Amino acid sequence: MLESLKEPKALGAMGAVALVLVVFGWGYLPKSRAADIKRYQTLKQLLDEIRTKRTSSPAELAAVTQKLTKVGKEIAAELKDKASPQEPAKQCLLWASRDEIPRLVQAGLTLETPAEKNFETKLKEAAIELGLEKRPPVDLAALAARNN
Repeated sequence: MLESLKEPKALGAMGAVALVLVVFGWGYLPKSRAADIKRYQTLKQLLDEIRTKRTSSPAELAAVTQKLTKVGKEIAAELKDKASPQEPAKQCLLWASRDEIPRLVQAGLTLETPAEKNFETKLKEAAIELGLEKRPPVDLAALAARNN
């Protein structure tokens, strides 16, 4: 029964079917988020480092600023062509690295600024999209009060 599968026409047909399944099924496979998680962790560590050095050793903030700028440019370059509404985690990481890091550096790292809050918000959105944090529940009473 298996002898018929050894014929070249049968092997070619099975190869063609396998190729079609791989080509059309590739889009349905889950995408790896390991690189995005690593990018998120890098940015989160830098934010934590800023906050600890702000209180313990403010003189070292200049080195953190350079590191933050360098990492932000690298991540922004990596994600520039990959981020899209279909990839919200990548998009949040791109916004954090491309848009928020320059604002954070410009505002200065010596005090907590609105730019730092925005950077933290983008990182939190990325963590939610990556499944690292849960989305906070919606408070309907507060939402109704805000709309009134």
